[in-house]
Amino acid sequence: MCIRDRENGRWRLIKSRVNRIVQDGSFVNHDTTDYHEDLLKLEQLARDNRSLEFNLVIPPYSMAYLKLMYDYHNPLFSEYRNFLSDVYETFKDSSNVRVIFLDGNPLTKDLNNYIDMRHYIGPVTDRLISEVKVGSNFLNENFSHRFTSIERELDAYDITPLMELYKDSFQ
Repeated sequence: MCIRDRENGRWRLIKSRVNRIVQDGSFVNHDTTDYHEDLLKLEQLARDNRSLEFNLVIPPYSMAYLKLMYDYHNPLFSEYRNFLSDVYETFKDSSNVRVIFLDGNPLTKDLNNYIDMRHYIGPVTDRLISEVKVGSNFLNENFSHRFTSIERELDAYDITPLMELYKDSFQ
């Protein structure tokens, strides 16, 4: 995990989010998001427009954010997994839908590629553009294997440097 100039700009945002997660267990204002209706609308849109190609991008979270979710709010992590599974199951047989999914990619391990652990910049954006250009498709992968791989990476991911950096904020 590469961290530079931790007292300025986006690092204050990261500090604030880490503190909120560790102290309050709070990731978002509402723990659940009802995405099912939106997913059905997207599915219908793709079905009604088979001559169009759709690229759905799942915004890649940083590994630090996923690790905090995994360790400090596992029900939300499970909900995120269910969301990804639902996206996969909804579109896996759609010939005109591609899903771009980068969680677990090495770029997501470097917080310098993020504004605040969830909102990516620079190299992550470039990689997403590249994935669209080359026709990558998460739907061509085995969802269960892919997510199990991400969970193994999270088990091994050392978040200690980030926690040490902001440990004074937790008291």
